[in-house]
Amino acid sequence: VQKTVTTSRLREFVLYERPANDHACMVRAESALGDKYNLVLNNCETFANRCVRGAGGSRQVRRATGHVALATATVVGALTALAVGLVEYHTIIVTVPARGMHGLWAILGYTVTQTRTIQAAHPTGIAAASGAGCSTCLWGCFACFRDPLKQQP
Repeated sequence: VQKTVTTSRLREFVLYERPANDHACMVRAESALGDKYNLVLNNCETFANRCVRGAGGSRQVRRATGHVALATATVVGALTALAVGLVEYHTIIVTVPARGMHGLWAILGYTVTQTRTIQAAHPTGIAAASGAGCSTCLWGCFACFRDPLKQQP
């Protein structure tokens, strides 16, 4: 029993790409029978692309792995920024002019040693937060724009 699909029957389906050589497409399909299915490396879209063009590949897998990569970058950047913080504190010892006698002690050169805590930006935390923000923006753009080859006419 041989199954044939006519061109008029194919017109009912939305095809993103038609094979240039129907016979070569069928030969490639028959030669791939029995290949083990793999969600990432040999899925149904890979099979269809291999049959039509002679080379596999899956836009769905590329998009999914792109989402995973951008989500990972966002989460890791945010967690790093939370772990190290955006601000760091330093304790320093400074010598300042002494106060008193309406500034006379300072004029005479008397000084006082004080311990002060200063606040500064933490470079690793700032870089991690910036990376998380950037990957979040890219991820949003990536999610909003659809594959132009998958647009319905």
